[in-house]
Amino acid sequence: MPCSASLGFEEEDDELRSDSEDLNKSNVIGQTPLLFACMNADYECIETLLVFKPKINKQNKVLYTPLNLYLSRTPENEDILKKLLDAGANPDIPDEDGYSPLHTLALQDETDKTEIFARLLLEYRANVHTETNFKETPLHLALYRGRKSLLKVLLDSGASFTAFDVHGRTAIDISLQNKDRYPTIYDIVAKHVIIHYCTGFRKNLQLFERVCNSETHRNFKRSCEEELEKLKSIFAGESTVTFYDILVLPTHKVAKYFFNANIDLCIRNFDLEESIFGSILLKKYKEALDRCDGIKLGILATKEMFPFLPDLCIDKLLEYLDNEDFNNLNKAIFSEFNNEVLNRFL
Repeated sequence: MPCSASLGFEEEDDELRSDSEDLNKSNVIGQTPLLFACMNADYECIETLLVFKPKINKQNKVLYTPLNLYLSRTPENEDILKKLLDAGANPDIPDEDGYSPLHTLALQDETDKTEIFARLLLEYRANVHTETNFKETPLHLALYRGRKSLLKVLLDSGASFTAFDVHGRTAIDISLQNKDRYPTIYDIVAKHVIIHYCTGFRKNLQLFERVCNSETHRNFKRSCEEELEKLKSIFAGESTVTFYDILVLPTHKVAKYFFNANIDLCIRNFDLEESIFGSILLKKYKEALDRCDGIKLGILATKEMFPFLPDLCIDKLLEYLDNEDFNNLNKAIFSEFNNEVLNRFL
């Protein structure tokens, strides 16, 4: 069916072209043509409408965006999802109950596309920690529904397993409550907790003891400890930096090392898939590369705006700021001196 017909036009798509200025008008329930097409997961129609650059984040009466509405239909076409995101769809706009696209994805039946969709949303900076009006994170919903592939993506992306929902339950609590129903889910969460305990990210003995209550998990802990010792002896390139340093130090402490091409090449060649800590190392690697790009821009901008500052001062300033403060400083510089933010640092 032509796109015009699916939207109620009697003529072909030429009718859409002549009335393209009306594509952002909505009906009584707030549905624009793009929202309607996304509600029906009409791939051809969505593609056609995007050509005319409609308001990509316009919401209906219950505050669904086209992106959120599309994901609510358990779609199968990741190309359409990418086109919506490339067109500027915001992956964090919630509906009236606070459900973001990541939440909506967790509510759908799991398919072979679930992991792909989740990674796409996160690639476009979806907030993995966002909460609904009921204090549910995407991780909470993935655990409620037993969404294995989504759970792995969320945990690998840094989702907090200690955040509380409206009932005061953490991801640990939920996985323990559903241990018999979703044993594989419980095992994934337990191993994630053990990994973070061993690396010192969550050095909480009580939390660790709650999940490390089987011989299988005690053996996994021993494997983690053995690999950590190995990582302490594996140097990145010809530097004094070990893979253990990259694993446990904050990103802003190790990013400077990534200006060294030998280190970058060494990490690229490291077999992350065979490492227990592979997903964490990969995440740190990507964050460090982003930080390096930011440092380059920050140095150029700061030197231009503050030529009187010594190079060493600029280098140290950018090196020791944590990621949030670093991003705020760069935003302040590039927004022509947002003094309120900038004065926090200089």
